[in-house]
Amino acid sequence: MKLKYVIIVIVASIGTFFLNGCGNSGDVAVEYSIINKGDSVEKTLNIDEYAVEGDNILKIVTKRYTDEQLKTIVGFSGNLSELNDIYPIECIRVSDGEVEGKYKVTYIGEQCYAFLWFDENQEVFNRELYNKSPELRVFEHLGTDLSFDDIKKIDPNGNYVLFCLGVSDFKTSYHCTEDGYLVTINYDDNYKIVDIQKELI
Repeated sequence: MKLKYVIIVIVASIGTFFLNGCGNSGDVAVEYSIINKGDSVEKTLNIDEYAVEGDNILKIVTKRYTDEQLKTIVGFSGNLSELNDIYPIECIRVSDGEVEGKYKVTYIGEQCYAFLWFDENQEVFNRELYNKSPELRVFEHLGTDLSFDDIKKIDPNGNYVLFCLGVSDFKTSYHCTEDGYLVTINYDDNYKIVDIQKELI
């Protein structure tokens, strides 16, 4: 897949942005269908029944979707309960963060992951498709002498982000590995690796 870049000039505020290759690649068109249950009775989901911490998503999630189905899922508009009625939820991650939302739901496809973020009221406010990257072991022993371009060669389908802030640039890449991890790599102004972080998807 052909890598595309996004350069964003931030003037007043900074938000979290991911370039999602799976949704914007040449062979997967972005035409999300909006699913809205309309006038259905509003209800909330019992998070305790679905929240999972400390387990790899590949051990939790049994359902696999086609990437075409994932494009429909990320077009969802509604709350957690409504989503669960349409696409049964098997994994919810709970976060205390404000930027990334309170709840994150993940679905697994053939070449992609679908992520939906929900606020504390269980209403969806963001959704993305990300390409699958190579397994975690590919990223575990990368040295700080490697550059932004080196990582693009290792994982051409990763999610690469550039923030242009005027004084300095913010450079980060995100890699959702096939074996269930999110690898975040930060780079300095010379496009060299500063640090590598990993967490469960």
